[in-house]
Amino acid sequence: MIDQQTRTAIARVTLNNPEGLWRDGMFVSGTLVAEEIAVPIAVRMDALQTLFDWTVVFGRYGDYFEARPLVLGHSDGEMTEVLDGLSVEEQYAAGNSFAIKAELGKAGATHDH
Repeated sequence: MIDQQTRTAIARVTLNNPEGLWRDGMFVSGTLVAEEIAVPIAVRMDALQTLFDWTVVFGRYGDYFEARPLVLGHSDGEMTEVLDGLSVEEQYAAGNSFAIKAELGKAGATHDH
């Protein structure tokens, strides 16, 4: 059980320790992996954008980007499985993909006078 105030827990872990670096009672930080799933295609969460009613990534094709609607599967909060809409060899914009979406919005804007 995790203490609600300190967000800590006590765990007993058996480790290989040939150099004697780990001592009884030491405090450590760790990550617990509950499940790992191998997926053929996954994209970074920061690459995902909403365009109209679709979740998209912007696929890169030479000097151009194209919105690619996706069907998504499992996610771990950093990467999301792609079930349909992108193939293994396709490149996509990850960081700052919101800037591409903003440019697309500007291109579609009209000015009525």
